[in-house]
Amino acid sequence: GVILIWGLSAISWYTGYVYGQFKLRYPHVHSVADAGEILMGGFGRELMNLAQLLLCIFLMSSHILTFVKTLNTISEHATCSIVWGVVGLVVSFIGSLPRTMNKMYLMSCI
Repeated sequence: GVILIWGLSAISWYTGYVYGQFKLRYPHVHSVADAGEILMGGFGRELMNLAQLLLCIFLMSSHILTFVKTLNTISEHATCSIVWGVVGLVVSFIGSLPRTMNKMYLMSCI
C-alpha cells in the first residue's frame, strides 16, 4: 500500500510539473481544451471539451450514487432510490451553480 501511495504521488507530482512547464510556455492557455487545441488543432479542442464534459458527468453521477446509497442506509423505510436520486441531483445541481469563489465558504457547511 505504501509503495502504491508513493508511486501515485510521484505520478501526481510529475503531472503537475509538466502542467506547470506547459503553462509557462503557453501563458494564454486557460483550460484543457485550449491545451488540446495547441496540441491537435480544432479536433483536439473538441476532443478535450468532450473529455472534460464526460469527466464532470461521471463525477456527478458518482456523487449522486453515493448520496442514494447513504440515504437508503440511513433511512429505515422503503423510499424509492429514484426519489433519493432526484434529491441528490437537485443538491448536486445547486452545489455546482456558483461559478465564483466568493461564496465558496458556504459549501463547507453542506
